[in-house]
Amino acid sequence: MKTFREHLWPMARHALIIGALIPIAFFWLLIWDSNDGSHRICGVTTHRTIPSPDSSHLAIIYDAHCLAVAKANVQLSIIDAADELDFTDDPNVYIDWAPDLDAYWVSDKILEVSLPRYGRIYRKDSHAGDVEIRYKSPPAPRR
Repeated sequence: MKTFREHLWPMARHALIIGALIPIAFFWLLIWDSNDGSHRICGVTTHRTIPSPDSSHLAIIYDAHCLAVAKANVQLSIIDAADELDFTDDPNVYIDWAPDLDAYWVSDKILEVSLPRYGRIYRKDSHAGDVEIRYKSPPAPRR
């Protein structure tokens, strides 16, 4: 004859497994698009849109976030002026926290990005199509 513990353990084990899978499934449904499996961003805040001198390109500084699990980040993407930014594409510059990220056009095909003093840089492309991206480091802090 089975003891009470031996009788309940299989049911308790299944309840624990299901209890662990429900939050994972809920999170997966919030983050992943069911149509194509691509990452879905819950929110985007655009900080600046900087047109090139000839208005053929746009440099867009924004942050993308989803739920409370995403770290604060700042991203920069360069696109053709006729296109719309697809926030699911990889940005040209991606920094985990950079409130002072800035950029300006040196010419029609050269964008200079002023890197922040703080923040971990995850991505720093040297080109976006036919646009060259140059980086300017922040000045050293005064002592």
